[in-house]
Amino acid sequence: MNTAIYVFRTEPKFSFSSGPTNLAALASQTGGRVFFDDGFEAGTTSDLRVIEADLGNQYLLVYRPADLKHDGSFHLIELRGPERVDSINVRSGYYAPSH
Repeated sequence: MNTAIYVFRTEPKFSFSSGPTNLAALASQTGGRVFFDDGFEAGTTSDLRVIEADLGNQYLLVYRPADLKHDGSFHLIELRGPERVDSINVRSGYYAPSH
């Protein structure tokens, strides 16, 4: 699945919920982001512009490991950019084919 998850959240009412942590992990693993509701429309508009910029500035990199195992397991990857690049949003890995 090649879907980036973007999360908009407000302050949690219950601090014992694992929902915010799970959503942040999903966003991070898929190359998405978490945005916090500041209660102002201008903040939401700014957040939507960030998402629009993310989606408008995408590149496709193909990675084919030399020792690809068809085991269906998840494999972590790390992408490092040049020092001049502040950040790169990428998925945390891939699932190998199972057959």
